[in-house]
Amino acid sequence: MKNLTYGFLGFFVALVIYLMAVSQYSDYRANAEIGHLFFAAQPTIEKIEESILKDEGFDQINFEPTSKYGRVDHKILKNGSVVMFGAFNGQALIFIPEIKGDKVVWHCFAGSKKITPSGCNG
Repeated sequence: MKNLTYGFLGFFVALVIYLMAVSQYSDYRANAEIGHLFFAAQPTIEKIEESILKDEGFDQINFEPTSKYGRVDHKILKNGSVVMFGAFNGQALIFIPEIKGDKVVWHCFAGSKKITPSGCNG
């Protein structure tokens, strides 16, 4: 009976460690994938910024961002905001432009503060 108790206790400890590791890995993976979305968006953001400063529309911007994880879905909204979708768990990253004087300041938001890239200033 004593061996059975130790067996169950050992199994329970191993299960707790496994569940903690899986949770940490999913956070790590989400953070890495959001980071790739952030960098994949940069060429699109630069083109939109040029269009905003030249007072042009966004219809002519035709760019297919990609990342290490493959093609990235994105949508350019009428106000110049960019929404990036993709990655493993369908994370989204939103970029919103703000015109300050003669330059464009970008604010970006991810699903949670935990996975928001450090380059975001939203």
